[in-house]
Amino acid sequence: MQRGWTQVRLVKAMQDEAARRGMALAKSESLQANLSRWERDRQVPDQLHRRVLGAALDVRVEHLGLDVDPDFPW
Repeated sequence: MQRGWTQVRLVKAMQDEAARRGMALAKSESLQANLSRWERDRQVPDQLHRRVLGAALDVRVEHLGLDVDPDFPW
């Protein structure tokens, strides 16, 4: 995990970032399950989750190895 964060800490940071922007994400358990799938390359996060993940980690989405849709409202 980047920065030595646990999944629980990253999920909380993602939820906080989404809330700061007036959005809501899935419940913690569901988001943690998704995060696990992303880490194991079983699934790729959608555009919303890519943006929230990047913002929570304070990195550009492209630096996470993910594509960004420039037309996605953020």
